[in-house]
Amino acid sequence: MSSPNLKRFLTGLRRHQWRHRSGRGHRSHPKTTHYEHPNRPGVIKYNFVSVLVGYNLGARIRKPRTVKVVCKKEEGVEQREGGFLAEARDTMLVLARLATVAWVITGLLAMYLITRLTHPSSFPTVLRKGIEFLGPIFVKFGQWVSTRRDIFPRDVCDALSQLQRNATPHPWSFTERLLVETYGSTWRKLFLRFDDAGPIGSGCCAQVYKAWVDSNATFTSNFQTSHFMENEIYDKIDDFAPAGPCARKLQAVAVKVLHPGIKGQLKRDIAVMRGLSKCATYLIPKLHWLSLTDCVDEFARLMENQVDMRLEASNLARFSANFLKRNDVTFPRPYAGLTHREILVESFHEGTPISDYLEHDDAALQRRLAKIGITAVLKMVFRDNFIHCDLHPGNILVEKAVVPKASLFNTFRRVITLDYVAHNPRLIILDCGLVVSLNDRCRQNLRDVFYSVLMRNGEMVAQHILDHSSYATPDPDGFKSSIKNIVETHLRNSFRNVNVSTVVSELFSAMVRHRVKHDGSFSNVILSVMVIEGLGRCLDPDVDMLAELLPYVLVNGVRGE
Repeated sequence: MSSPNLKRFLTGLRRHQWRHRSGRGHRSHPKTTHYEHPNRPGVIKYNFVSVLVGYNLGARIRKPRTVKVVCKKEEGVEQREGGFLAEARDTMLVLARLATVAWVITGLLAMYLITRLTHPSSFPTVLRKGIEFLGPIFVKFGQWVSTRRDIFPRDVCDALSQLQRNATPHPWSFTERLLVETYGSTWRKLFLRFDDAGPIGSGCCAQVYKAWVDSNATFTSNFQTSHFMENEIYDKIDDFAPAGPCARKLQAVAVKVLHPGIKGQLKRDIAVMRGLSKCATYLIPKLHWLSLTDCVDEFARLMENQVDMRLEASNLARFSANFLKRNDVTFPRPYAGLTHREILVESFHEGTPISDYLEHDDAALQRRLAKIGITAVLKMVFRDNFIHCDLHPGNILVEKAVVPKASLFNTFRRVITLDYVAHNPRLIILDCGLVVSLNDRCRQNLRDVFYSVLMRNGEMVAQHILDHSSYATPDPDGFKSSIKNIVETHLRNSFRNVNVSTVVSELFSAMVRHRVKHDGSFSNVILSVMVIEGLGRCLDPDVDMLAELLPYVLVNGVRGE
């Protein structure tokens, strides 16, 4: 579009019979004028000239393009259907779900009786298959059960930890409808490219697509102005964009979209779990110490957080801030202005799953990866008190040969260390929906337990666990004796080559035998340490977890907030 035509176009906009107003804090000048359709609700809100700035229409304007986004769905407002029919429908759905679950449980009980007489070790596998049949919410519950090794048998936890984390993806039509409901009919103007051929990954609650946005754009979500430019500007935007250095540069992003109906399914399945837990406790009084209803409530809280994408975006931002000074660990950067309750937009990272390095030929690289992973988790636990509790290998990617920031120190280090560049990988940690922070009491207890282990004082380890147990064991002396034997057996000579995962697994088994129940957050943190130690030992069989743990417990301790 030529310059005279552009001027006439801008003049026509200012004279158009549409209502306009000046933005807050700006002068009533054409370059800060906002336009608004009087009858249609705004979907995409932005400063008019700021949109054009990114395409260098005027030499005097240098700011990047700014796109203001307001979702059509009201943030924080759940759309609920009311009335008797809706309640009746929900009740019928819960009853139907209860019938399905009861049918599966009946089959599992029958298989338990059969395998108990023939092949007792095969029942955990049968249990895993039954849970997979019940769908994604029960799969997540099974995964959570596998983390509570303090109250469930080890063989059951081992079997449930193998539950498939991948789920069947939902059709593209559901994703497209959600994008329209969230961003409006012009959502493709925000995502300049969108790979709708299929998701790059699908989990129990959501699936992930790859898309591209304008890297020069700044997205904000609290702007309350116009919708007028939706057709007027975007239809002509390619005419304004030059082919020079100011042309749009695409930035890859990951778009995480919740599965349709997952919230309703979660609500129904939690109701079924609560009912079953109450019935089981009533029919089998010996299960009272497990507090199954409390377990379901704890799982429900975790799942409610995982189906709100805004919370995961907040977790990503906090992790990024905590690891800002480390070049060897990074997290995706959330796009807060594009994130909604059901959609998370974050930076896209290319990498190789860390599991691909378990059989790698480069032993030095394997040792480096093990070191990075272990120190990262210990930092989360003992310094930041903000712990990622879903660190399975699929959530950890490896980016090789990361070049550090230019500095005299790094230059000198590359000179004196021949393999520095070759063995300077970076871990990319994904899926930060499941996060735990300990209260002061649990943090102190965690430090006391690890300190007592390092001091080889088994009785003190048992006492610290008992002091924070939510259920009084009928045999405290027997529990202390069991813990003392475990500690003395594994730490009799030295700390070197002590398998922390084995020690903790035996501690949890003793807690199950003696009915010692601990706080769920405490168990999740211990499990995170176990998982990363197990992964580190697969990469480097000579890894010394207790040596890495020693400075955090003895020097840094657990800081108060």
